[in-house]
Amino acid sequence: MHHIPQTAGHLTFKRFPKNLGKFVILIAIAIIIGWIFNIPTLKSILPDYAAMNPTTATLFILCGAALWLNNTNYVTSVDVISIVIICIAATRLIGFNPNYDTGIDQYFFRERLNGNRMAPNTAVNFLLTGISLLLLNRKWKYNFLVSQICALVALSISMLAVIGYLYADRSLYKLATYIPMALHTAVTFLLLTIGILLKGSSQGFMSVIMHKNAGGRLSRILLPITILLPIILGWLRIEGQRRGMFGFEFGTAMYTISVILLFTLFIGGLSRSMNRSDEKRKKAEQDMLIAKLEAEKAKKVQEQFLANMSHEIRTPINGVIGMVQLAGTTALTEEQKDYMGMISESASNLLVIINDILDLTKINAGKISLENVEYALPHAVRSLTRLLNYKAKAKEITLNSYIAPEVPDSVFGDPVRLNQILTNLVSNAIKFTPAGEINISVDIAKAEETSLILRFIVQDTGIGIEKDKLEGIFESFTQASTDTTRKYGGTGLGLTISKQLIELQGGNITVSSTPGVGSSFVFFLPAKKVTKKMIPIQTTSAILSSLDNLRILLAEDNLINQKVASILLTKAGAKVNIANNGTEVLTMLSGNRYDMVLMDINMPEMDGFEATTRIRESESLFQNIPIIALTASAFETEKQRCLDLGMNDYLTKPFKAEELFAKIRLHVT
Repeated sequence: MHHIPQTAGHLTFKRFPKNLGKFVILIAIAIIIGWIFNIPTLKSILPDYAAMNPTTATLFILCGAALWLNNTNYVTSVDVISIVIICIAATRLIGFNPNYDTGIDQYFFRERLNGNRMAPNTAVNFLLTGISLLLLNRKWKYNFLVSQICALVALSISMLAVIGYLYADRSLYKLATYIPMALHTAVTFLLLTIGILLKGSSQGFMSVIMHKNAGGRLSRILLPITILLPIILGWLRIEGQRRGMFGFEFGTAMYTISVILLFTLFIGGLSRSMNRSDEKRKKAEQDMLIAKLEAEKAKKVQEQFLANMSHEIRTPINGVIGMVQLAGTTALTEEQKDYMGMISESASNLLVIINDILDLTKINAGKISLENVEYALPHAVRSLTRLLNYKAKAKEITLNSYIAPEVPDSVFGDPVRLNQILTNLVSNAIKFTPAGEINISVDIAKAEETSLILRFIVQDTGIGIEKDKLEGIFESFTQASTDTTRKYGGTGLGLTISKQLIELQGGNITVSSTPGVGSSFVFFLPAKKVTKKMIPIQTTSAILSSLDNLRILLAEDNLINQKVASILLTKAGAKVNIANNGTEVLTMLSGNRYDMVLMDINMPEMDGFEATTRIRESESLFQNIPIIALTASAFETEKQRCLDLGMNDYLTKPFKAEELFAKIRLHVT
């Protein structure tokens, strides 16, 4: 069965064509009743008019039924009915040659017909409507167009007959000496063909007329006027001449002037209406532009607010975490170590919340950038397991990782985002597992010549999730129950971010869970195979090599952060000087030799951006000194701006000592 698509933007009709089909059937039944009971009014409307042939009425019943049942479960019946109509019409047309006349239009009420036969134009119309109805259910490329052309030709023949009756011109509805087309036959054909045209209103040339846009509306306004107005004026002219009110020349002149005048008035009114519509459209466009500008402004304000909040929150956290790191290098009692551990844990949890909110904001804004670099997958998973194992041990939970033998040593992908996804899933598992174990496993779901799909499973023996809560756990700020946040903490963003990061890389994630037994998160990620040998990964000991004899200028206005960074660097063997703002940076560079500048961004008097710009634009010896941005802003736009201005690298506060040392060693020759 071939349904007419309900194309968006088009006026589509369901009931109206069916109702027209029913109305055609009712008219035909009334004609047959007229023949059964010999009622002249039903057969011919007026005494001097031609009567509708009973075979014509029967074919109208078939046509109405085909239109009524079209696009229903009776499509086969519609096809059969259409073929019967075509065959009867074709037989009647052939029968106009006396040698091949079967008298098919005289089978009903033969004794009462008195020479009444189906007219040639009636037979042609049935042939065209039969073809048109048959094509409505075909799946050919141009089925609707051909169907509508056939219906339009039949409509034109019918309209010509109606005009002939209106103008009392028999040549318009009668061919030679044949029986003329009856008036109600012509009117019924008009209803039938209009129904066929409306049936496929979103296809063929009807799609232009029935479109909801300006062109379609204009067509629907103009067509009835251009058709009816000349017909009415022509009838008035003929009636006036017939009654002797004026002659042929005057009637022709009046007809011409009336057409010009009425169409001019109509076009003027239409133009005025279109001008008003155009003004409304322009105003709507202006309102939309203003709304767009306001939305963009609000978005910039939001981004600036988040950037500022990120900076203001990360700056003190950096001090807290840094001081905890420094305290860890001193002699502490077990009680003090316990206190410092709780401080570090609280600061880390706060940092996770901030990162979750910022990441979700960047994902929703489409500003997350994915890397495609070569990295050691097994090494990344094992490193993450070791990193999170201390959390698991604190709860006496066993954390295991399993890498299938077929998993390659290195692949192309985004190791940072993979680490973020696994960290979220494993941290969640640790949080919601009071006892037992957590298993991380990696294998290959599908392998091709140059690519593969990796399968990651994070399975725990935790509290589990109710079945009716599973669908909602990936939604923002959603957790399994209302008391989860109070009992376990968190924002409810970790799973949302993980899911979106997985989908951004072309993967997907699923979850299965049994309350009281545990949960299993399975996600798939596409990756590219590495065809060349990977460069050996630098060991931690190599990264943390001494910074002896390096002269470093630290640009930082926060006293606590100054102390944290300078002590860390000094303990690693570096010689550190501190500048409180960009102006002091330029002054100190002019009078001293440094191997590197660690540049904060937000500083008083002169910020890090301007200071970097002046350094790179100067012609001094320190023009090409390595500069690493140390900033509390975590936005990608901030990072890109730093690099565009000539900074060599970027590190977000709070940072780990080994991360800072690694970047320094990377850029110091």
